[in-house]
Amino acid sequence: MRIEKLHIKGFRNFRDEEFLFQPQTLIIGANDVGKTNLLYALRLLFDKSLNEHDLELTDSDYNVYSGTEYIEITVTISEITEECLVSIFAGNIKDEKMIIRYTNSKNSQYSIWTGYDESVLEEQATRYYIKRLNMQYVDANRELFGFLKRERVQLLNIAKEHLDKEKKDADETLTDEIQSRLHDINSKVNSLNYVSSALESVNTELARLSIHNEDQNVKFIAGESDAGKLLDTLILAYSSDEGPLTIGGDGRNNQIFLATWIAKQNIQKNIDHVTFFAIEEPEAHLHPHQQRKLSEYIQRNFKDQVLITSHSPQIASQFKAEYKEKIGEDFPDDPKEQLMGAIKAVFRSWDNPRANVYRRDNDIPYSWGTAVN
Repeated sequence: MRIEKLHIKGFRNFRDEEFLFQPQTLIIGANDVGKTNLLYALRLLFDKSLNEHDLELTDSDYNVYSGTEYIEITVTISEITEECLVSIFAGNIKDEKMIIRYTNSKNSQYSIWTGYDESVLEEQATRYYIKRLNMQYVDANRELFGFLKRERVQLLNIAKEHLDKEKKDADETLTDEIQSRLHDINSKVNSLNYVSSALESVNTELARLSIHNEDQNVKFIAGESDAGKLLDTLILAYSSDEGPLTIGGDGRNNQIFLATWIAKQNIQKNIDHVTFFAIEEPEAHLHPHQQRKLSEYIQRNFKDQVLITSHSPQIASQFKAEYKEKIGEDFPDDPKEQLMGAIKAVFRSWDNPRANVYRRDNDIPYSWGTAVN
């Protein structure tokens, strides 16, 4: 399956625009030309994280330049061969193609339409297909630690579910060994002279305060005494010859975020649904050579369709011309023009609304400014 074409009418900055997509498409353009809006148009149809309230939109979502009171977002899907999609869309597919459309108007409700041709579209009550066809989206304001806090247990559980019996049994044996070693560690911790001395004082006072609990003493434990709980609270750290290191640095955090996110998608692949991906500005905080490496990595490791937004010449240089979809002015062929455009985009980004919100939420003074190297 492939999202082949997107046609947007009256939505945000798009009056009437068409976009063509390849299996891997780089959406390029300066800041504030509508790259995020383009992806949001797709999200309205395919992102299951959006709720009914999100789908209703507000007056500010209508194109102000044309004065329209109507929004229409039409997606053409081709190469539909997956059984899960053929089954759920049934008569809506012809020659492995179909159309899904979102419409909305002011003072009205949104509608979803499906069919094999624009002339035979039928209105649907909901996005009934969302469990079988959906979009995974990574926005530009990704935050590693918040992501890991939300996804850590799920990622580990998904990996655990995919183990065969032999590996599960081996893990249970290792968990028992970890539990035994935890008991040994905590016993040794409480045998330390300064620890036992401190505990003696605490337990003396506790015995004087308690009734019927005289035989119970408090102890220090090294983080966690239960192996299962310990494994449920694992944290991510760099590994080096000198041992684990604290994670830090926006560029490296961005790489870890994307690697972890991609790993999760690969682990939880399932034949009962189809997913395509959208990533905003994957080059954030990375040096040029790391941006090129990341571009190669994304193109090589995504087996499903992926859409990427960027204004980085380093990312763009790794994509073939036919895999680029531009918004706004033509993307220059001259590397020097590309570089100057990227530099100007960085400085323009300092004053965009998203940057202002980020600085406010993270207590970053405006006076610090920004730079390009």
